[in-house]
Amino acid sequence: MKKYLLIILCIIRFANAQTVHISGSTGNEAKTDTVMIQVWDHFFSESKNDLIPHRSFEQQAITGTYDFTIDKISGPVYFSLYTGTFSHNRPKVILSHYLIEPGDSIHINRTADGKFVFSGKGSSKSNCRYGLDSLTEKLNKYFGAPRARNDEYKNKHYLNSQRMRFQELDSLLTVQLQFLDSYRPQISNKSLQLLQADLVGKNIELKCGNYDTEEKDIRDKNIADNEQRNITVLHAEYLQGVTNVQLLISDSIKSLSAVYPMALIKSAIVAEPERLAGPVNAQISEHYKGILKDRLLATYMIEYFNFIPGADSVLAQVLDNMQTAYYKEPLQSMQNRLSPGSPAYDFTLVDSHDKLRHLSEFKGKTVFLDFWFTGCMGCANFYKGVLSEVEEDHWNDSSVVFISICIDANKDTWLKSVESNVYARPNGINLSTGSLGQQHPVANQYSTTAYPATFLIDRNGRIVSHTQLMWDKKKFEAMLQEAAR
Repeated sequence: MKKYLLIILCIIRFANAQTVHISGSTGNEAKTDTVMIQVWDHFFSESKNDLIPHRSFEQQAITGTYDFTIDKISGPVYFSLYTGTFSHNRPKVILSHYLIEPGDSIHINRTADGKFVFSGKGSSKSNCRYGLDSLTEKLNKYFGAPRARNDEYKNKHYLNSQRMRFQELDSLLTVQLQFLDSYRPQISNKSLQLLQADLVGKNIELKCGNYDTEEKDIRDKNIADNEQRNITVLHAEYLQGVTNVQLLISDSIKSLSAVYPMALIKSAIVAEPERLAGPVNAQISEHYKGILKDRLLATYMIEYFNFIPGADSVLAQVLDNMQTAYYKEPLQSMQNRLSPGSPAYDFTLVDSHDKLRHLSEFKGKTVFLDFWFTGCMGCANFYKGVLSEVEEDHWNDSSVVFISICIDANKDTWLKSVESNVYARPNGINLSTGSLGQQHPVANQYSTTAYPATFLIDRNGRIVSHTQLMWDKKKFEAMLQEAAR
């Protein structure tokens, strides 16, 4: 009997050890808000949360308080906290990608001035992360965002500008890592290393963005006499700037980070002379192995799928060489949804006349879907340079339908953009994802990770192709003819 009791006690202790409690106050006792927590047991992409497996927990915060119990937490994982204080009917992000560990019992108190105070078991890493965010905000004001520079300055000092920005970013990282190290006695080594990986990853991502800006200036403004030589020098400086940042932790920890893997991918893309014209999956497979390789490949495919030439064959190669089951699953799901011949997701969306429209009502016709949003220059250029002309050529062709799908969460913004004739034909079929914006199921089902996102569907409702690189009008026409067969 004692033996069985001991077994039961061990099971209970193990279950409790895998449980996390998160409680707190919204800072508004007079209002009942909906509070939601999302947990990612395995992280893929910081920007594509809804495209990857996660768990959601929701409750009403009566008198402004909430209390969640989350089970099956096996190690440090990321969570985000949202409230029902809606922005365009979408939950407001309160805490984004904070860490929790098995056995944590964290209380989150929001003060009257909107600040957060964390207490309870495991709260040190939350206080550390919150402190890092506050510190970064202050230091960014000191170092400044990338400076506004006139053309004369750019013409003479573009390389010095990049060097200066990189020095600022490295100085910021040094202060951040010193602050993080002050929490070393209070945080587990694994969580400390994850926070470190996130900081270093953000440093590399910002350098990638800075290089893109400087390179664009050189190309757009023909800076100096030898454009290619200047880009080559700038590129070498960039690579040196990234190499200067070393992260001496295990691949298993790097693979768990919310930020670091994406930084490695962006760095690999910038390092490629042809950029996205050639997939970097081969480069990833050559330089990395094991779980980190699988994480990088999974994140790369989710983020850049619609940009990769021959994406379907690249995805098949990646899946054949991937070992980690939980990284393969969302890629297999994407393959099943988007591969040529797969049934296209039958959506229901509202058009610009407040009428519900379904994809299935166009069965028997060739359908072209164009996803876009207001402010997307690529979307505007695609419509002006290619799509508007192709639509005009087929305007009286009843066998072809062009459907514009806008992901603006604000209805007025969408309707004004439609009327402007910048992104879509005003008298065409214009649909909207409504207040859900990019979080709408149609965006998730079609894995629209960047825009414009386009899909060609045949008369039987099956996907013919998906690409964001349909800039050649002749190829566009040829694909329409192929879909009509």
